Order: sequence, then C-alpha cells, then structure tokens
Amino acid sequence: MLKHLRRLHIARTAVRRVWPRQTEGDQVSKREKSKRLQVVITEEQDSILTKTAYQLSNPERLVSKSEVVRLGIEMLNRAAEKGELDPEIVKALYEG
Repeated sequence: MLKHLRRLHIARTAVRRVWPRQTEGDQVSKREKSKRLQVVITEEQDSILTKTAYQLSNPERLVSKSEVVRLGIEMLNRAAEKGELDPEIVKALYEG
C-alpha cells in the first residue's frame, strides 16, 4: 500500500477563474479560490476514505470524501507545525 503513495500522480492542478473580475471589496467564495488536485489512490485508501466519511456523517449532514481529505490535510499540517507527526507516518514516505 505504501508503495502506491510514492506513485501519486498529480493529474491536474488548476486555479478557477472568477468572471467577471473581482474588485478588492468583493467577496470571493472558497470554491472560486480553490485548486483542483487529482491523485491516484489504492482501493484500500478509497475504502478508508469512504469509511471515515461515513463515520463523520450524521443524519443532518453527510460528509464527503473530499471533505475528509481536506480535514486530513489540516490535521497533518497542524501536527507538522507542532512537531507532533507520528514517526511511522513520516517513515512511510521514504519507504518504497
């Protein structure tokens, strides 16, 4: 599974344009400021995403797999900034 992490394929990164052009005072939604990133993941990783989205969802609010990925990015960033990353996760990046 960890081998597949090394083979992540960035298919496309694109900034969405806002039309008409926004002026300084205009609000731009998060979606309009966002970038799209497509990666290849294993079946196991997809299953984990689905399971986690299901666990975070409730009858009033369904959580998407994309939201789980965004949450994971935030959590990893916070842990890295605090120096609290699990050494096993970091080690997995360097194993092939």
